[in-house]
Amino acid sequence: MNPLIRLAINYCSVQKEVIVSAFLQLMQIIQCDAVDIACALETTLQSFGLNLTNVVGIDAENSRVIYAINNSVFAELIRQKNSCLT
Repeated sequence: MNPLIRLAINYCSVQKEVIVSAFLQLMQIIQCDAVDIACALETTLQSFGLNLTNVVGIDAENSRVIYAINNSVFAELIRQKNSCLT
């Protein structure tokens, strides 16, 4: 059985003038590595019409690969974000 990743967002609603938390989807991933998690995040954002370049922060629970200088979800998203900007 492949692991599942829960993807949710927090955003500022200009209309409601509040911070909103929204569950996006539960996605099955092949491996719990940085590349698969970053890919799941990017795919989910795109399916909701959101753009990775608008992401200003990330958070994760129980993920040992989320933060590091190299080979982490954070580093992978920075690489993808930078490639989107060029």
